[in-house]
Amino acid sequence: MGGVVQIRTPRWRNFLSFQYRPLAFMEDVVPQGDIVSLRTGMTQPSYVVGSPAVVQDILVTHDRSFQKGRSSSILRRTIGDGLLTTEGALHDAQRKMMLPVFYKNRIAQYAEMIVSETEQLSHRTNDRDVWSMHAQMMQLTLAIICRTMFAADIGGARAELAKAVDEAIIRSAQTLYSPLVLPFSVPTPRHIAHRRANKTLRAFVQDVLHDARARIDDYEGTLVHLLLHTTDDGGQPLTDALMCDHLMTMVIAGHETTANALVWAWYLLAAHEDVREAWHAEIDALRAAGAMDMMRQLPLTQRIVQEVLRLYPPAWMILREATEPV
Repeated sequence: MGGVVQIRTPRWRNFLSFQYRPLAFMEDVVPQGDIVSLRTGMTQPSYVVGSPAVVQDILVTHDRSFQKGRSSSILRRTIGDGLLTTEGALHDAQRKMMLPVFYKNRIAQYAEMIVSETEQLSHRTNDRDVWSMHAQMMQLTLAIICRTMFAADIGGARAELAKAVDEAIIRSAQTLYSPLVLPFSVPTPRHIAHRRANKTLRAFVQDVLHDARARIDDYEGTLVHLLLHTTDDGGQPLTDALMCDHLMTMVIAGHETTANALVWAWYLLAAHEDVREAWHAEIDALRAAGAMDMMRQLPLTQRIVQEVLRLYPPAWMILREATEPV
């Protein structure tokens, strides 16, 4: 492992490059060393870490010495105090609380819903010559997350909700890359669009909660059912605000990354005919099997997914802030 090296380009150029072309900036910087200092000053020095060993130290070995920090405060504008933004003991408690909705028997039931939603998409798009793969994958994965986690069929609202999710994520990313973060109350065009998207998504999850209280048995096994039957450390039911935060987290984080990975998968399969044909053969050979059996017996599909995530990871940059010397 090498030591810290100084970035080769001037500070003003780094600032503009990162703000307007962050991915290209990272691709230029990472090969310069394991840990590259951006020469941003002594009070809050910033580094780009590309070494797998150092990343392992930050995210696993010494994870308690780091926090999400600024990135969490920006994401909190949309999802509040959900699993994606909380830290330390609170994060651990929330993670443990949500585990039951990801048990093996629940995954088997989700698989059936995934197949159903995908078949519906196939029927809707069969007679169209050209359509946006990104838009379709966003709507598909949103419909899946809503059925599996909320027992909600979003039907005709899928386009509106997917657009709101996209808007919230884009505006959050723009703020994350900006060196100057204005208070969310300042009525800039970016903030107005972001708040409008948040309002659409919050109204949806609040409607889900309201309906679940009226028809609780229909939500058996879902995240909504789990939250309605969970108490805090003092034995009190979770507040509506906190439950909405958890549902918002799942809406935002539970489908957009998957949608992006799927788009890259289709792109790569289109470019590699031999792999695509072998993949179709693998799927066709197991079409009559149950969903869980298919998941275990699709080695090529699993390798395709892993290669897509290696080449085009949806979360290609992670921010962490040290809370103590490491």
